[in-house]
Amino acid sequence: MKSIQVYKRIEIEGVRLGDFIINLGKVLEIDESSDLFSIVVFRRNKKEVYEFEKDAILLIDWSVDGDQ
Repeated sequence: MKSIQVYKRIEIEGVRLGDFIINLGKVLEIDESSDLFSIVVFRRNKKEVYEFEKDAILLIDWSVDGDQ
């Protein structure tokens, strides 16, 4: 089986723990305030925090295994 790279465009409120945000890393924590989302990702062997406005659109890696 080969891994097929699948990227999904998703609104910020749809991001879930464990998602992999393209160019950032795996989502470890999500905190919502009145005007933004703070997302903790694992990147470069450490935790990093990124803040996004509530209308942000992100790319998520939804890779799947297949027989192709």
